[in-house]
Amino acid sequence: GHILLHGEKDVFFEGVEGMNVEMEEEANRFAADFLISSEQWAAFKQKPVTLESVKIFAESLEIAPGIVVGRLQHEKIVNFSWGNNLKLRLKWQKNQT
Repeated sequence: GHILLHGEKDVFFEGVEGMNVEMEEEANRFAADFLISSEQWAAFKQKPVTLESVKIFAESLEIAPGIVVGRLQHEKIVNFSWGNNLKLRLKWQKNQT
């Protein structure tokens, strides 16, 4: 979001003193709405949130259910421990030189 909205030359670090809060919030909103539009998200949140509803919603948007879980967690709709089994975990391989 930062690169597309604010250009390539600036460097952005979350939680750093002096950070432009407005630019950070704008980039966060852009990123959130990029895969799930605000209209789709609003409709989804009107229904009870369950692991099954997350899977169905994600499948309808052709995205990973972990993306939906992450947004629910980020917006504090669910606890950060909820639904983590739907997130894909990546394990980086050590460089074998």
